[in-house]
Amino acid sequence: MISKITKYNLFHKNADVQKKIVDFNNFTYGNLLLLISRYVNSNSRILDLGCGVGTIDFYLSDKCNFVTCVDYSDKAIEIAKVNAEILGVSKNLSFLKKRFPEQIITGKYDIVLCIEFLEHLRNGKLVILNAKNLLRKNGIVIISVPSINSPLHKLRLAKQHDKRVGHIRRYSVETLETLIQTSGLKIIKIEKKEGVLRNLLFSFSFFNIIIRVANRFSIVAKILTYIDNILSVFGEGQIIIVAKRI
Repeated sequence: MISKITKYNLFHKNADVQKKIVDFNNFTYGNLLLLISRYVNSNSRILDLGCGVGTIDFYLSDKCNFVTCVDYSDKAIEIAKVNAEILGVSKNLSFLKKRFPEQIITGKYDIVLCIEFLEHLRNGKLVILNAKNLLRKNGIVIISVPSINSPLHKLRLAKQHDKRVGHIRRYSVETLETLIQTSGLKIIKIEKKEGVLRNLLFSFSFFNIIIRVANRFSIVAKILTYIDNILSVFGEGQIIIVAKRI
């Protein structure tokens, strides 16, 4: 049986050298960057749990004071460090190979990111409690997870994708709300994202060429996003919740 760390390393083994920092026009990350940027200022100290190869953090590097980037995959951390050097953003970033929440992270932060992270871990409540303890007063945590209401999930078409990327579970808005509120955080924003089109494109590897084209040409990204917004009436693929430590 393949261990979890081996699976994570295999997932990141084909990651490309990142040639430029993504922005709001990026089809893959644009929506998330737009939301996160609303809460970031030049004094913000950010902790990114499950940073992967660091794509979001490269964007944040010159928008905030500092980003601490954490991932369990040594392969992901290795790639992130190389790309940070290539992109010239290393001075505002640090990379830690840690298994959160089992391994301790020190410091206090204005923003903790749990982007597509919670669904990979068995004890979600412990993750949120520990994330809360890492926040300064009035600091926020931004959580995104795959939704149980995804049409692909309901049709049992997301099973192989969830297995491939290491998803242990999916969440409903109600389940995630309860988890966050019982941890003592105040929810300040809930968003449902990803209609069936985006969910389909990101769930099956043979659609990667379409994603690459959309990331390269903003007009393609806008067309796909427009269609996806129409199809969102059939259910969301992603839930995003912003919560504050008060």
